[in-house]
Amino acid sequence: MKAYIEKANAESLAASSSKTMYMDCMRMLKKHCSIDFNFPKEDLKASSELMKWFTTFFTDGVGQNSLHFDEPSILPRPLKSNVHKLINTNPENLSSIYLLDGDDVQRIKDIGTLLIAPVGQEVETLSNLIFEDGQYNDTIDVTQFKSWDEILPYTSPVTDIILIDSFILSDETLYDSNLCTLFKKVCHNLRAKVNILIFTLPTNYDKIRKIEITPDFDRIRQEIKKSVESITGYTPDVTIVLSRDLNEHDRTLFTNYKTFVSGDSFNYLNSQGERITKGRYLHVSSHVYTNNHKIFKKFYTDMQQLVDKIKQKNNPDLIKGDKESNYLKF
Repeated sequence: MKAYIEKANAESLAASSSKTMYMDCMRMLKKHCSIDFNFPKEDLKASSELMKWFTTFFTDGVGQNSLHFDEPSILPRPLKSNVHKLINTNPENLSSIYLLDGDDVQRIKDIGTLLIAPVGQEVETLSNLIFEDGQYNDTIDVTQFKSWDEILPYTSPVTDIILIDSFILSDETLYDSNLCTLFKKVCHNLRAKVNILIFTLPTNYDKIRKIEITPDFDRIRQEIKKSVESITGYTPDVTIVLSRDLNEHDRTLFTNYKTFVSGDSFNYLNSQGERITKGRYLHVSSHVYTNNHKIFKKFYTDMQQLVDKIKQKNNPDLIKGDKESNYLKF
């Protein structure tokens, strides 16, 4: 993952050693981030504290990542509310860290689309990518699952959600308590439009009536739009991709900075909020960890191949909705 650091933020971070998560954040930057500093390397010599900080953490053992100085910002200034749309030519930009100096930074951070830290908030922001005990992977015990509020501590800024689940649309009585609620929790800090993609089966089997059923995809999309808009204030773009080739990616929820992988369909609760899943775990992974970053980059590459396969077969009915994504092309 790339981290962009402006000079005032580097100075602030260097002065934050008393904060609880400081060392975990520095280990993360050192081992798992390619760092673009926006100031020339010569500026280190002008500040003894900054030079000491740099030599302590970035002169050896930096792993496979790189350091660059005097890098121009890819975020055009002044920052605008739709800044994420201006940098979406490369999905990597939407999963990067931005430590920024300026009066407008807090306002843009609060929109919730990118992981942005104003001066003085570097450690708190970087900590979003780290779980307990400095880990980058965690597991929620689904056998004790009570509500979708349990994923709130793991959420991050988001522009896109990609959900892969063969059976998420198999029972319309479960949409509100699972599908819609899950999306609302992922977007609980977002104040912008989000792109939602759902990859699922074209039909499901009704065990009671013992027949194949086709969900009402248009109604489902409208339910999701209304639900998410109630949280973000913006109507999301929702696309449903129908395929029987989901394979090993089944039961995955991908977002910009975190991915959730479930042992069972994400239909965890019934309409009364009672647990019905037979799954035992919900794995959460932070994309900042180098191996995770590679895995989930391959994930959306695989999803693009699925979309391309559908397009090659010239069957537009298998892709329903807005066809908007920052990670996939339709």
